[in-house]
Amino acid sequence: MQPSVHHRCNAVVFTTGGHVCNVWLAPRVGQPAENLDVTGLFPNGALSTRITSIPGTSLKAMHDYRVFASNQQVTTPDNAAIAALYGQWWPGNLVFAKYDRFLPTTLVDIPAGELEFIYHFAGM
Repeated sequence: MQPSVHHRCNAVVFTTGGHVCNVWLAPRVGQPAENLDVTGLFPNGALSTRITSIPGTSLKAMHDYRVFASNQQVTTPDNAAIAALYGQWWPGNLVFAKYDRFLPTTLVDIPAGELEFIYHFAGM
């Protein structure tokens, strides 16, 4: 069964406050399921991209992921979670959402068992 366009998903956010946590996200009414409403995490706007392979390689990832980041139209706080975990600077929050393997425009929950993989992605 195809989820409706209002289907929400459990995504992972690396926050400017220094935490890595799960957040429920859903698209705006009338928008495609992959156009998640992230305005609460990016009040000044966000950019996103679909990741289909493991960064730095040509290896296909088991699932595709969508990554949201600040559009940097205004100065955003540094991401304390990325700094603490990887010693790298990153502006604003960083959000990872996962695509369904068989419904390529549908986003699904990221299970707890996949968090290590998400941590790996974020560090690349």
